[in-house]
Amino acid sequence: MVVAVRLWSDLSVRPSEWVVVAYAGYLIVVAMVARSATGGRRRVGIESVLTGLTVVAVAQLWPTTPPHLVAAVRNWAPLAYVLTLYWMPAHLTRAVDRHAQQRLAGIDRAWALGLINTAARAPRWVVEVLELAYLFCYPLLPAGFLVVALSTASDRGVEAYWTAVTLAAALSYGWLPWVRTHPPRHTEEAIPGPRSAVRRLNDLVLHRASVQLNTFPSGHAATATAAAMAVATDVPQAGLVFFPMVVLIGLACVVRRYHFLADVAVGVVVGVVAYSAARGL
Repeated sequence: MVVAVRLWSDLSVRPSEWVVVAYAGYLIVVAMVARSATGGRRRVGIESVLTGLTVVAVAQLWPTTPPHLVAAVRNWAPLAYVLTLYWMPAHLTRAVDRHAQQRLAGIDRAWALGLINTAARAPRWVVEVLELAYLFCYPLLPAGFLVVALSTASDRGVEAYWTAVTLAAALSYGWLPWVRTHPPRHTEEAIPGPRSAVRRLNDLVLHRASVQLNTFPSGHAATATAAAMAVATDVPQAGLVFFPMVVLIGLACVVRRYHFLADVAVGVVVGVVAYSAARGL
């Protein structure tokens, strides 16, 4: 027992990697108590164990591995971790929470209907810009990492960046087993506004990579906010690009019906909390 504790204490695991390990442990517990199909719970449990072991294995690459290769693998691995955090809880199949669905839709009718209708009357180029902004939320995370990595001489800024992003993702996707709703684009008759060429690309990406469930809070809003704040801390000039992108992503999520207003609003708060917590580590 003493040997096991000592080996564990010697692990060189980064804060962002601990976030993933803790999230995997959380999902193991959820899989044990969730009212879901046995196959789904077993799959989440196995994937969570494998994810935790993978993180530790990556953190403990062979001593003979060149240091620059070790750093490169560990610096880019969080991109894969964020996707894993998103995909795993969806296997805990439960019925959609109709009450939550109605509450989220009601908030949109009360607070976002005017904005949605205004965007629906906008010129097509405005719609295409919003759709592009939504599409750019995927390359935003690696772009933010590159900005921070190229502008700082130490790994501190890079690790703070990934800790903020992974924590924002975990705090968003961790609610999926408990708050299961459909995104508004699945339940509403039509997407308001003119037809969009970029929309077809977004739909293709979502068809291939999405779990077809709404995330509350919005992982898009949370991770984009955390990334923008982390980037602006180390490279203030870059914040002039990243923060407008966060605003456009949030607008696109709501008016193009990818997310409910409450998803985005709470997602932004989660991003701020994740960034603040990462800076405090």
